[in-house]
Amino acid sequence: MVPPSFSVKLTALLALVSGLEAQSRFVYSNNDIPAANTISGFSANSNGVLTQIAGSPFATGGGGMAGGASGVARITVAAGKFLYASNSGTQNISAFCVNPATGALTPVAGSPFSDGALAGSGDISLAASPNGQYLFAGVAMNTTVVTFSIGTDGSLTELSSVAVMHGPAGMKVSADGNYLAVSLPSFGAFGAVAMFSIGSNGALTMVNGAPVPGTGPAGSIADVDIDCAGSNVYAATPTGGAATVEVFGIGAGGLLSPAPGSPFSAAPGWNAIAAILSPNDRSFLRAIRAME
Repeated sequence: MVPPSFSVKLTALLALVSGLEAQSRFVYSNNDIPAANTISGFSANSNGVLTQIAGSPFATGGGGMAGGASGVARITVAAGKFLYASNSGTQNISAFCVNPATGALTPVAGSPFSDGALAGSGDISLAASPNGQYLFAGVAMNTTVVTFSIGTDGSLTELSSVAVMHGPAGMKVSADGNYLAVSLPSFGAFGAVAMFSIGSNGALTMVNGAPVPGTGPAGSIADVDIDCAGSNVYAATPTGGAATVEVFGIGAGGLLSPAPGSPFSAAPGWNAIAAILSPNDRSFLRAIRAME
């Protein structure tokens, strides 16, 4: 049975992974259930119609928070093989092997893995490097981003962490694996984007030593996406009104600068909480309504 909160969570918390066939596609949602969290999985046909995967929902072995901050990326897929889901209520991360033919999830041995935070609860955002070598976890409780190595079996080993001053929310790794963009909604008046370079060992170094503040005029940056060319960061801003998108150009060394004309209105739609670009970058950024 699909939890009642699923229709609310799907838009902001979906992850797509290609199957063996070009037409095969699976959609997963972190249901963020406090007592016993689950992941719902669906196969999608060419018309976008969803069919629940056999065995779904899949137990994570941890507990969620039934919501939390907007823009938090609670689920990610690494190299099409492993799915990771955050359990913000129990401060750990669940790891699953993805069956490429059916989309079914099988827990990785040792899952769930600690996120490195103290006991308690707090949002955990996730992003994986394109080569499937590293998983990055933005831990709000510690105001840190933690780097994990991903084993050949999907297991996680903590490598390092870096402070971000404010609770991280949305995160995205550039297609070339060189940079990690992190949204910081509570930084300053309009939030900020922290851009990190990713070392060969997965270590993170903040570009220019400081986050780049949002430009306003209202709302605070909640989520980020990066285009395939690695040219721009797109940031969704919940405003309580018409959806607003901030765009930052990515310069040499990962330096960010506001694009001419930014921020942009993304009407129709309101209160943008998630930044999503189409896979080919040809479709307009989707500003997702807050429905909670």
